[in-house]
Amino acid sequence: MRIEHRIDTLNTTMPHTEAKTSVLHPMIQSKSKNLETVTPQRGYNHAWRCNPIGTRINWHENRLDMGTHVQHSGQSLLALQNLGVSPYDILRHDMRFGGKVSRIDLAIDVYDSGMSFDMLQDAMRGIVTRAKTANSVRNQIGSGWTQYIGSRSSGAMLRIYDKAAEQGDDENDIVRIELELKGPKARAVSVKIVEVMDSGGTPDSVIRAEICSLCDFPEWQVWKRIMSGEMEEATKLGKKETDTKGWLLGTVAPTLAREMLRDDEFAKAFWLTIEQHIAESSKGQKDTE
Repeated sequence: MRIEHRIDTLNTTMPHTEAKTSVLHPMIQSKSKNLETVTPQRGYNHAWRCNPIGTRINWHENRLDMGTHVQHSGQSLLALQNLGVSPYDILRHDMRFGGKVSRIDLAIDVYDSGMSFDMLQDAMRGIVTRAKTANSVRNQIGSGWTQYIGSRSSGAMLRIYDKAAEQGDDENDIVRIELELKGPKARAVSVKIVEVMDSGGTPDSVIRAEICSLCDFPEWQVWKRIMSGEMEEATKLGKKETDTKGWLLGTVAPTLAREMLRDDEFAKAFWLTIEQHIAESSKGQKDTE
């Protein structure tokens, strides 16, 4: 069994700016080749989808006080992660830009656990939760199932579901444990995550703690193993390599540009260092030919 922690959805209201895309993370700006007009949401009257990443931005031409609402879906966050920018980096960028998180989905993907619908229903008998509602759905056709704990109207809802079945995957065993937080709850946990990151820690423990604060299964051994954190190392060992070039262009380059504009001496030293490394690399290649 192995697990992966992730942010699967992130919606943030950013301060108003004339250049709408300027509120976005530099990687999204650099990779957005097409701004597609789409249906606005949440009371805004204009919206773009930044393709191919998929991040959406919403704004209202007559209500500058509403700011710019940025919506990162699970797919757009995954696309950014494949370019070397983690969802946690996106969260930190948005909050440092003055954004207020309105929704964040925290997920744990569990691989090869053997969890099943019947096993979960047995565990539900011993659940400890502050949620007032819980209901389950089992597909009549196929193997899919979902357990809901809590409600969207309360600002905190947990879903435990067969992720493999959702993806049409009949061969693998993937279960997702996903906590959807909205409003003040979303903002509070976002602050916690950024604080942990700034102190050099991992947000994984925050995700597990938030899930267990809504509900816990103290007698369910598989759940206890997942929430104990003992599976973290196996996940980290199995992570894919990221796109180094994308990271350099989308994250490092904008930071260097700002510093070079502020400091001419630094800019000169930087270019000199680059030229030296290019010369050394070129010489090394010729020596091996």
